[in-house]
Amino acid sequence: MKQLKSKGFTLIELLVVIAILAMLIALMLPAIQSVRERARTMQCQNNMTQLVKAAHNYSTALGKLPPACHKVSSGDGTGDSSEKLQPIGYSWLVDLLPYMEQQALAKQFDAKAGSPDDAKGGGDKAEKVREGIGRVLNNFLCPSSSHQPTGLLDDPDSEDKQGITNYVAMSATHAESLKLSVESGSKGCDYDTNATRPDGATYPGSKTTLEGIKDGTSNTIYATESADEFRRWAVGADACVVALPTSGSGASKTVNFIKKGEGQNFKFAAIEGFENGKFNEETTIKEDNRLCYVNWDYEDTDYSSDGYIDVVSEKATGSITQAPENVIGDQPRKGVSSYHTSLVNHAMCDGAVMPISSEVDPQIYMFMTTANGDDPAIKP
Repeated sequence: MKQLKSKGFTLIELLVVIAILAMLIALMLPAIQSVRERARTMQCQNNMTQLVKAAHNYSTALGKLPPACHKVSSGDGTGDSSEKLQPIGYSWLVDLLPYMEQQALAKQFDAKAGSPDDAKGGGDKAEKVREGIGRVLNNFLCPSSSHQPTGLLDDPDSEDKQGITNYVAMSATHAESLKLSVESGSKGCDYDTNATRPDGATYPGSKTTLEGIKDGTSNTIYATESADEFRRWAVGADACVVALPTSGSGASKTVNFIKKGEGQNFKFAAIEGFENGKFNEETTIKEDNRLCYVNWDYEDTDYSSDGYIDVVSEKATGSITQAPENVIGDQPRKGVSSYHTSLVNHAMCDGAVMPISSEVDPQIYMFMTTANGDDPAIKP
């Protein structure tokens, strides 16, 4: 009698098939992850596009772009006019709420004259503000973000939370320039002794118009990303950053500036060593002066050593707008940064959104930050 052969798989054949499938999955997984990250990056860019569109609608309605941070009265009762207005108000993102289908939420704040400090105490007003600033708005968060969408209030032990954001206004090239919007009557920064206001498109108390951006709206950064886990979307002091580290920061690595073109047809500020028209591989800037926050090592030097956090703390003692410690837990404070690989998304003043590589020439980045710098109009 003829013996029938089994039609099933042998154990060895089954193991071989499983091994092949495992190898195929292992090969496909990075590609799937890459596709997902590209999708998240595109969604992040779309979020930023919506923010700039809302800012343009705000500009159409009110004739100017929203300030990065409202300057409001501290209510200290001193009567000192030089101390009357401080950068402790709401952020530009609060101003955009009515133009992003968030009219009901916007009504919970007095965006222009109020402050997140309105959340203190009792009463209906405080309760509404606390509820409002604690809201999590997905449009203000990068889809690649992996951290909790709420940050601490001024008291680390408080149960109250504040919604955070990954999108911040680009307010100035460096901290000394940004200080001009904080300290009433101050004048001069690292590269211009006559400067009276920050050199970015939007900053605390700014009244910038789109027509007033002389370097061109397509050449000037309006907003960027930050992977800081504690940047609160309603707090103006948290919602703006600077582009470059500078000598006044106390950081171990800093940028020095010079003024170019004296007596010629052009005059603009630049990083020391810069020669006009020479960028990237042709740059004449020394390596230790080629620094910007797009490629900054925040584990080595946290952002608060140079940025707006310390500047505001000087003026906001006792305010919930005062930033938490430089390092919260094991997380350093961060300025320009992202959760994407080797790039940070930036929204330009004309509404375009572009990824800027961590390899960007710092001089190009500085020129893209200034709104009225008379510098060469270039893109990375």
